[in-house]
Amino acid sequence: MSQDKKFGYKRSARNFLLQPTLQLRLGFISILVATFFCCLIIGLAYISLSSFYSMVLDLTDLREEVVQILDQYVSSMSWWIIGLVLVYLTINVGLSIYYTHRLVGPTIAFRRHILALIDGDFKSRVNLRKNDAFEEVAEALNKLAEKLEKG
Repeated sequence: MSQDKKFGYKRSARNFLLQPTLQLRLGFISILVATFFCCLIIGLAYISLSSFYSMVLDLTDLREEVVQILDQYVSSMSWWIIGLVLVYLTINVGLSIYYTHRLVGPTIAFRRHILALIDGDFKSRVNLRKNDAFEEVAEALNKLAEKLEKG
């Protein structure tokens, strides 16, 4: 049985999350921080808009017409903000998964390589994807395997 099949590390769509606990935790933290700042910005915008809303109502005699116009504006703006926040969170989750793959993927390759070395397969080498993290570590592990192979 090959290493890939033995440990289920074959790269495919079913390995969307390589280490789900770690990747989901990092994604969740990223979303929490992003949500905190989104709420902070929305809160500041709401406070500012409320003050402006009150000031406009105090300065006008056409209260009902102004309220209707301001309500339409706030409603339209609210939908844009909700849409942008959803797009932002979607992009944030996608980028979190992408970048954690670049960090977690090499650790899986290292684990596979080390297990192969333990089993006596000194011809094993670490092969990382382009732009993966820890390229220097992979090179060092490959040099170690070469030395072990030579005896």
